[in-house]
Amino acid sequence: MNTARLHAVPEEPPRVVGYVRVSTAREEMISPELQRAAIEDYCTRRGYILDEVIEDLDATGRNFTRKGVQKAIERVENSGAAVVVVWKFSRFGRDRKGWAINLDRVESVGGRLESATEDVDASTSTGRFTRGMLSEIAAWESERIGDQWREAHERRVKMGLPHDGRDRFGYLYHRRATAAVSCAQGCALGECEPGYVIDPETAPFAAEMYERYNGGQSHRAIAIWLNSQGIKTTVDKWWTDRTVRKYLATGFAAGKIRVHDRVCKCKSPQTCERNAYLPGAHKPIIDEKVWEFFQRNRNRRAKLAPRVETPVYPLSGLLLCGRCDGPLNCHGIKHHGVYKQGYMYYCARYHRARLCEGTWIARPRLESLILDWIEEVAAVDVNTKAELMTARAAARTAADAGRKRLLREGQQLAKALTQLTVDRAKGLVPEAAYREARDELVADQERVQNALESLADEKDRLADPPVRVARDLVKRWPTLPPAVRRDLLSKLVKQVTVTSHGQGTADVELLTTWGEVVSL
Repeated sequence: MNTARLHAVPEEPPRVVGYVRVSTAREEMISPELQRAAIEDYCTRRGYILDEVIEDLDATGRNFTRKGVQKAIERVENSGAAVVVVWKFSRFGRDRKGWAINLDRVESVGGRLESATEDVDASTSTGRFTRGMLSEIAAWESERIGDQWREAHERRVKMGLPHDGRDRFGYLYHRRATAAVSCAQGCALGECEPGYVIDPETAPFAAEMYERYNGGQSHRAIAIWLNSQGIKTTVDKWWTDRTVRKYLATGFAAGKIRVHDRVCKCKSPQTCERNAYLPGAHKPIIDEKVWEFFQRNRNRRAKLAPRVETPVYPLSGLLLCGRCDGPLNCHGIKHHGVYKQGYMYYCARYHRARLCEGTWIARPRLESLILDWIEEVAAVDVNTKAELMTARAAARTAADAGRKRLLREGQQLAKALTQLTVDRAKGLVPEAAYREARDELVADQERVQNALESLADEKDRLADPPVRVARDLVKRWPTLPPAVRRDLLSKLVKQVTVTSHGQGTADVELLTTWGEVVSL
């Protein structure tokens, strides 16, 4: 065979996807333009074909849930690229486990991870060792920065300050002035003390936010009210139900600072819902009673469906099916050929999947029965009123006894948890047994806390005389919005059980807040 005219086929240059990450930490904020320029220059020198540069801006390197890095790895896995090029190996990630797993994803399909500024040949054992050391240094730097921030946060908490110095709604923040930088409020050197002081312009709105929520309004309704008043957040944006919910939950207006519960061992304290409230150095806008009522109200409403938390109908969340104990929901139907919105209450389990024989009752009829009963309570004579108050007093006594029992149980659980921790520190309890016992004790503490909050709600319902509440409700019923009607009803009615028998007949049984069962 004559091979004189055969020529070598030139090797096709590898296709490259560049990856840029700008961290959330100031120490790691490397300009994306600088990273992109270094990657482009590296690809030009190596003769690589740069298909695209994928960016993760304001993204931590402590995990690999970043969309950009996953997209870059998938490009290699799907044979769209052969090399992932980063400015430095630390841009790929700083988590040891995540680094190993995701680097293996790239290399297991024949891909490579290369650094534009670190001359490392990962095809050799020395190069792989060097790259591994660089990744370990990146992980160490991340942990060092985390330790420094943790120390700074702990110092601020001991001073009664939040973990950062950003603005808080309802307050003005005075930063320490220096010769070169004045206070954010315009104070010169020595004219003010650093910290938060109440803002006379926005503090009344902060207080009314809690009043409205405790009065039954939803987060969305509060946001609409604030926006209608032209009041914006501290970052000059309009309020939403989410920002209202987040602000109220911080407790800052109550003079609190919120920190992650030390008992919780989760790895995501920023998103964890297990928090503790500590006294802050700033003055509160609302008093302690308003804050405690808000917490109980929030915990109670968190368990409700959205339509119950923001009720369209006054009996939302109070109705149960007498056949299956499931909730009754309101639905529209055609009545005498005309569609009527929210005309009929149906058993939810029956309506969704026929898991119950079914219960239904017309809303106007049920509300009429409830209103007739409220009028009877409002019109009771002196003797009946005395009996009613006696029954409520007995209910309060039972609630107080239950509260004392739960407090004792909570104290015992706290002592047991402390003793368990001491035993673990002394090496008397193995790690696995300690974790299991600790989790059980923490779960019991949460159960006791939830029970105490339920009793507190019960005490609130029993606080106002029922006759006075009933008279107020009858007098204002036609003009009250559904949310306020339901809030007042909950001071009289614990639940309403309906059992229908067809042909428009139904048994309606009402359980009062003082423990009396009434058939309507």
